Amino acid sequence: MNHLHLIEEELQQAAEIIISYKMASVSLLQRRMDIPYNKSAELMEGLEAAEIVGPFEGKQMRKLLVSNPTEARSRIKNLLKK
Repeated sequence: MNHLHLIEEELQQAAEIIISYKMASVSLLQRRMDIPYNKSAELMEGLEAAEIVGPFEGKQMRKLLVSNPTEARSRIKNLLKK
């Protein structure tokens, strides 16, 4: 299994979590994926780059730009093709 495939799986898992909870935060990913904060922040940045979540806005939750896991998977695949 290559590195890019692992990243894709982690981003998809993160997207599914935020879509199912209808909220996007680094701490939510940290708790639900049982990963360190830094890794959660990296995944959130990836979700932002894929336009699944909006940008960081201080203490407010990031805006969820996608509500469908299939659309999220498509955006992740497109991001990783670049």
